[in-house]
Amino acid sequence: MSKPLHTTAKYLRAGMFILGGTLAVLGILKLPGIGLSGDRMIIGWLVLATVVGQCVLAGFLARLLREKEPIFSIFTLWGALGTTVFCWVVYSLNDMTAGKFHTLGLTPAEVYLLTLMGVSFQLTCILLGLVWPKPDIRSEEIDDSIDVDEGGIEEELEEPE
Repeated sequence: MSKPLHTTAKYLRAGMFILGGTLAVLGILKLPGIGLSGDRMIIGWLVLATVVGQCVLAGFLARLLREKEPIFSIFTLWGALGTTVFCWVVYSLNDMTAGKFHTLGLTPAEVYLLTLMGVSFQLTCILLGLVWPKPDIRSEEIDDSIDVDEGGIEEELEEPE
């Protein structure tokens, strides 16, 4: 039987399930109408399925998050990396749609897909932060509080006469 989730994990789980559901509904409603051709439409559906799957997986893996997570933990560092790259992608795509990169020939629909791929990278970083091996806080506290004889336990063996 699994133990109940603590507050942070509950909020992360609920947030990931809500985000996944919202992206699924919006994607199903908007993706057919953005004007992608056949092969690009398949890529669009695959990217949407990947992002929704990552949200659901992050929701299930929220149980791996600790309640008293330090500020500079591996989870927050991976999250910061994902957010930074996502912001960089969105900023770059804003420049691409403004006409500075008109030689690339990107349509607005392709830019939308690239934005969704930025979301996918951010969710990948969140997943890596959740599953990255973490030292157990309780075992470190217990190890510091126990005074162990460095020599170990010596047993005296009696030799048969």
